[in-house]
Amino acid sequence: MRILKQNPLLRLFNSYLVDSPQPSNISYMWNFGSLLALCLGIQIVTGIFLVMHYAPTVDLAFNSVEHIMREVNYGWLIRYTHANVASFFFIFVYAHIGRGLYYNSYRSPRVAPWSIGVIILVLMIATAFLGYLHSQKYFLNLIFFDDNYLIAASIPIICSSRLKCILLKHKIKPVAVWEDLQKAHKIVYS
Repeated sequence: MRILKQNPLLRLFNSYLVDSPQPSNISYMWNFGSLLALCLGIQIVTGIFLVMHYAPTVDLAFNSVEHIMREVNYGWLIRYTHANVASFFFIFVYAHIGRGLYYNSYRSPRVAPWSIGVIILVLMIATAFLGYLHSQKYFLNLIFFDDNYLIAASIPIICSSRLKCILLKHKIKPVAVWEDLQKAHKIVYS
């Protein structure tokens, strides 16, 4: 036990995990933060192994996933672990937030950790949103006009010739256009 208190690295381990004083009313509800850290660690490790064999191009993405699933030793296990741990990560995030709300963790003197947690949550939502938009970037760039129809991201949008001229003049590429909503328009799917 003496070595745990003399070595600088082991002393840090000892102070946080062995000799750390805990309240008497602590329960299993307080494990969600450590479960999130475990999920994050698993995501990083499995992600590194997956990225070694993944090719992020339109032509090779499917083939590289098939290569991971069929030819890499335990590639199917690594891929499914990565996918399922991502789902569990979100479950644990919501449980962690719910526990914090239930136990009033947002009140003084714990306002700063709660605020940092909210910032991390907003960054996580933004990352998920931008990751979704990144996968749609090829479709968002394929905006073109055909007669009176504006085709954007495979969604047909009807617009007038006046609006079409304004959009072309200012080089605007809208995702959606609402114009003359009272009129019934024919929807054309491409």
